[in-house]
Amino acid sequence: MKQTSHRHFAKWSSQLDRYMIKKYALSIELSGWDDERLRRHFDDGDTPEETVEFYAEKFDFIAREDFLAYR
Repeated sequence: MKQTSHRHFAKWSSQLDRYMIKKYALSIELSGWDDERLRRHFDDGDTPEETVEFYAEKFDFIAREDFLAYR
């Protein structure tokens, strides 16, 4: 793996983590997703937001704002 590619992936996954925390109050670490799984989305050209929303739909994530509305 090229060093540049590694840096791009690190930046991409950091953006994904920030988006997921902001929207779903869930981090990559808490999700259990490993770099191999995320790397496939990165290599396919998916944006961090597209990747999060793919898994949000697949696993029925509840957005933070929707969860707080039920309280």
